[in-house]
Amino acid sequence: MSEHTSVNPQITDAVTQANVTVLGSGPAVSTVQAQLSLSQAQGVLFANMVNNQQQLAMAGQASMIGGILKLLDAGSGKDENNQNNVPEGTLSELSQLSESLQQALKHGWG
Repeated sequence: MSEHTSVNPQITDAVTQANVTVLGSGPAVSTVQAQLSLSQAQGVLFANMVNNQQQLAMAGQASMIGGILKLLDAGSGKDENNQNNVPEGTLSELSQLSESLQQALKHGWG
């Protein structure tokens, strides 16, 4: 301890302990802040991954429906009895679904 002064030694000890506590907790606080920023960045990363996966799933569905429509259009000729091979309403329902998916892809999830 320093030389004897007119200040009570208990007061100087209390101030010294407070300063040591502040200096000693610095590394712990900085570690916690680093961990918090890392977990925040990881949360944003996962949110972006989920969004991209949803967009790719919608694009896959839209392209699949487009392919099905092309197949049905190619096979929608009349048979020997002049009957349509595709069940009634199937093409219009798939067309509506395709349009809905394409609109959702253009405007994103909302």
